[in-house]
Amino acid sequence: MSFDWEDYLTLARRLSELPEGQPEEEAQLRTAISRAYYLAFRKACNFLRDTDGESILRRAVHRFVRDGFERSDDPIRQKIGQDLGRMEMERNKADYDDDFPNLDRTVKYVLFWAGETGTRLKSL
Repeated sequence: MSFDWEDYLTLARRLSELPEGQPEEEAQLRTAISRAYYLAFRKACNFLRDTDGESILRRAVHRFVRDGFERSDDPIRQKIGQDLGRMEMERNKADYDDDFPNLDRTVKYVLFWAGETGTRLKSL
């Protein structure tokens, strides 16, 4: 059975809505950002593979997928690429930076962008 990437967005939303003040709150929010990005990334990656017939290589795949959308003449595809870039930047901060100012606000943006990316992909 094929994995349903939408489950990542469901998980990300749950993680972002857990009670505040928990010792793991920051880890939960960082994980929510990471999973929301990966939902959007995998959906976009699979779209390029399944709809456009692109051969998706493992090396530099994040840039390849983002660029595949940003370089399009279609404004919807361009927006998908831009949002993938924003989400990847925030995911990198969540996964690698020791300090993450405005984390609670950022997770809301990333969840929104991920949801919008899915909606836009369905409209293509």
